[in-house]
Formats: sequence, C-alpha cells, structure tokens
Amino acid sequence: MIPNVFHFLFGFKPNDPFLLYHYLTIASAIKHNQPDAVHVWIHHEPRGEWWQRAVKLPLVEIHAITPPVAIFGNPLLHYAHQADIVRLQVIEKYGGIYLDIDTIVYKDMSPLRLNSQCVMGWQSNDGLCNAVIMSEPHGQFVSRWLEEGRYFRGRGLARYWDEYAVRIGAKLILIPELKPSVSVMPHNAFFYPPWTNIDPLITSSDEIPFADSYSSHLWESGPVAHRKLSVITPEWIASNSSIYAKRARTLL
Repeated sequence: MIPNVFHFLFGFKPNDPFLLYHYLTIASAIKHNQPDAVHVWIHHEPRGEWWQRAVKLPLVEIHAITPPVAIFGNPLLHYAHQADIVRLQVIEKYGGIYLDIDTIVYKDMSPLRLNSQCVMGWQSNDGLCNAVIMSEPHGQFVSRWLEEGRYFRGRGLARYWDEYAVRIGAKLILIPELKPSVSVMPHNAFFYPPWTNIDPLITSSDEIPFADSYSSHLWESGPVAHRKLSVITPEWIASNSSIYAKRARTLL
C-alpha cells in the first residue's frame, strides 16, 4: 500500500519566488486527502506571504537538502535534473505521493493509493511524467528508475532534456518483470490539459474534460504556460469562472 504521505520540492533554483499557485498545490493536497504527513524538501528557502502561509498549513514539515551534482558519475547540470533525481530518492526511501509544486489536486487519491504498488500517468503520448509519482517504500519500479541514472545524458535544455523525467518510464513499463508493479493512468488523470495548451484550465468553465481528473499540472516551466500563470491572484480567483479559479476559491 502506498502511504498517505505527500512530498514536494522547491528552491533548487536560487531566488525562485514561492507564488500563490505553489501554496495552492500543498493546500489542495491536504484538503482532499487528509494526509498523515506533508514533507517539503528545499535547498534555497523562499520568502514571502505565500511561503509563510504554506509552512503554517497542517502537518507541513520543512526539510533542508543539498541537491546532488551527479548520478552514477554523470553530471547533473541543471536544477531540474537535480530535482528529477531527488524526487525519486525521496519516494524510494519513504514512499508516498510526490507532486510537482505547480499542481492542483481535485479529489482524494485513496482509490489509487490503496490498490497499487506504484502509480504513474501518461503525459499525452510522450511517456510517463514524473510530475506525479505514487509508490510504496522501496518500490520495484522507482528503484529501477533510479538505476537508469547510470545512463543519464541530459545536458540542460538540449536533446535529452526530458528523457529521464518522461521517456524512461515509458521504456521501463515494457519490461515484463516491471510491468505488473506499476498502474499506469491515462493522461487526463493527472496531466490534463497538456503543456501545449493550458487554456481549458484557466480560461474555460467546462467541467466535462476534468470529470476523471485527480489533479492538473500547470506546466510552469513550459514556454506556453509560464506567461499565462501570472493571472493567478487572489482577486482573479475570487471573480473568475474558470476551472482553476473555481477549485482554488475553496482553498483560500
């Protein structure tokens, strides 16, 4: 059984602002899951109103970490690749539910957690996205994923940018002895809308595409979503009729 424990990462990049939607990630996970513990793993501790509110949320524990600079001797040259490794190390050791800090949770994940050794979701047809990882401690799938670090070849924003984060998982589920250890969810479980167009989340009020969604990812590091997320303010949430605003209103 996957523990009802949540893990988040932040502050691998210095001076990264902790914004309202980061706070709402943690708040939504707590509201809908009543977890046993919430762990936020940080390198550079952020400042500001929303960080101060986040650390006061129920059960939140802050842990200082030093990101790895290599995996099996292969250099980790970008903070995002360091985070790729740390999330796996944390989940492999402790088990639980890892979520990227730009996520909003819609409902209880227990139906997934209670019946699986590991749960992953498709990112469209690209692979299994590591923005959501659910696993029991020392899970077979996550352990093997870490071992794939022996072949890590990411070099920043280049050809192999998302190979370890997304495409490796799709390769691993084809291995016969690993396939039974992971439950693979369709893309709309965690990753609708896709990174190429987040408008259904922040401009539309149509609930139908989200009927089977446990969460959505905001894709804040992507070129399409980044500029659009600046609209997310308390005032916008209070007055807007979009899916995101309606769900966020219940958290403020």
